[in-house]
Amino acid sequence: AACVVSKKVSARSVDRNRVERLCRESVRPHLAAMTASAALVFYAKREAVGAPFAEIRTDIQKLLQRIL
Repeated sequence: AACVVSKKVSARSVDRNRVERLCRESVRPHLAAMTASAALVFYAKREAVGAPFAEIRTDIQKLLQRIL
């Protein structure tokens, strides 16, 4: 799984790294449940910069439920 946060999302690297860390932590518990191998790439939007961890986690859970 990869989390991509471009400079269009935020010019500050601190914000981009935070979104990337939150994305990775949200995906980590679900990787063990995946039976088939897959390449997952998450592209962050501008709203993710100020979003709390709980919101990011629920969005990623919804996305992963679609493919699982």
